[in-house]
Amino acid sequence: MCIIFFTLNHPVYKLVIAANRDEYITRPARRAGVWPQNPHVIGGIDFGFNFPLKAPPSQGSSATATAAEATAETKEAASPDVTSPGGDPNGTWLGVTTDGRFAFITNYREPPHLVSTIAQSRGHLVGRFLTAEPEQAASPEEYLTRLSPDAHRYNGFNLVVGDIHGSMFHISNRKAGQSGHAVWNSPAPIPLANSAVYGMSNGMLFPDSDDDVWPKVRKAKAEVEALLYPTDPLVGCESQEQLIEKLLDVLSDTAQVESAELLPKRMFNYNLERLLSAVCIDRRCMPNQSYGTRTQTIVLIDRDGNGTFVERDRYKVVVDEATGQESIIEGNFTEIIRFTAA
Repeated sequence: MCIIFFTLNHPVYKLVIAANRDEYITRPARRAGVWPQNPHVIGGIDFGFNFPLKAPPSQGSSATATAAEATAETKEAASPDVTSPGGDPNGTWLGVTTDGRFAFITNYREPPHLVSTIAQSRGHLVGRFLTAEPEQAASPEEYLTRLSPDAHRYNGFNLVVGDIHGSMFHISNRKAGQSGHAVWNSPAPIPLANSAVYGMSNGMLFPDSDDDVWPKVRKAKAEVEALLYPTDPLVGCESQEQLIEKLLDVLSDTAQVESAELLPKRMFNYNLERLLSAVCIDRRCMPNQSYGTRTQTIVLIDRDGNGTFVERDRYKVVVDEATGQESIIEGNFTEIIRFTAA
């Protein structure tokens, strides 16, 4: 279960993203940074699939020159972090570019028998949008329109792509039905409103009824809205640093629902769903302690195009060189990347 809150065209920020990524703790990935082969892209990278990223931009391109100015302030190294050759980077779950594009995706949670083992990786959908050369990139709506005929090739997903100049669209290849969830073979891109705060997890972004809304999405979305659009000036954030800390506080809520009756009605494993009902999933509550909220991400781009990408890893995986055994260290291992978005 992942959860993302986002808004475009805030009075102070062109873009605000606050996200938790829930994943198996030891899944190979590279932590957030400038992508070596695509230096106009900033984000994490998944490994182990067969989708090669595009070749690097040509020397002297404006995108390369702009991205070269991005700097990382590393407070502590974190793992999993696959940096050795041999892995095939296939894409990402969340990323931004120095020309102002952004994209992120969540899986759609559905019964195991509906999940294909031969479906294409959903990380491709974010990676392909971000890695396009800035001068050749399709608009968000055009990109999703081209994707739509092939949406059935992927397991269930919610995908949002946009740019900071005012265009943001959503697409999903699942829809609600009386007998469960059916595949949409050619879903239409849905425009998302400027200045609205959205909350997206592993269900419908626009559910048919309130019964299908995850309580954690409803609760945390209200908290994010209160931070970004305070009705009481004393509740507002005086600085970017304060906003980042308060957003991370919202993302760090480990409270689970008190009763399975409060969960969405279309769930299929209520014992497990209750464990996943927290905004921040503590791996110690999960079977085998192997899954949980692994990274927390805040992205802010202000009105002058100054970007801040914060990634906080909650776990560090250490491998014993002698035995090859892995151990997990808990903590807050933070990476801050400054960049300029034109």
